[in-house]
Amino acid sequence: MKKLVALLALFALFQLEAAAQSNPNTQYNFPAPIGVGTPSSVSTNLNLPAGTATRSTMNIACTSVPPTTPNNGDFWCTSAGLFVQVAGSTYGPLGTGGAGGHILYSTTAPTLGAGWGTSPSVVSSNGTGAFLINVGSGGTATTGIVNMPAATTGWYCDVNPTGAPQAGAEMFSSPTSTTSITITNYTASTGIALAWTASMVIGVQCTGY
Repeated sequence: MKKLVALLALFALFQLEAAAQSNPNTQYNFPAPIGVGTPSSVSTNLNLPAGTATRSTMNIACTSVPPTTPNNGDFWCTSAGLFVQVAGSTYGPLGTGGAGGHILYSTTAPTLGAGWGTSPSVVSSNGTGAFLINVGSGGTATTGIVNMPAATTGWYCDVNPTGAPQAGAEMFSSPTSTTSITITNYTASTGIALAWTASMVIGVQCTGY
């Protein structure tokens, strides 16, 4: 959840920087950091010439209740994760039967499905934002399925070794459904599946789309 709050704070800073470029006399006074689970906002006190607006507020809510009617491009977070409203999607918070409000990062930890080696495991995770997988022992597995929380369309993921790279190897992730991805290890020069080194630990970062 700390990562979700940091992302929201960074988004707010981008908005404020854009405003500052259009008005070089603008000053910003920030309130206390946003508390997880508590409705809050990032407010800006503007030092503008007399006769113009003196205050602007951008709400960034982190609550157990999603916004009722989010606008296109709005971000919000709940205990389920970080969401964005996308044009053309029908709003409905995921996990409560809704079909819209695209999830970017989920706080639910991924689990492992078929494939992998012997006794594979998710070593640690920050939800879907970043997690580590031990591919298991045996040294013969070339692919494995990761079970993910529901996304609107699927999950786009980057996969990398956490230690020294395996010689001649390259890993890719493909979205096999809205609730799973398949990670495969290949020989980079030929594109033929290549067995992972036994008990290799790989890092995965995923964003919903």
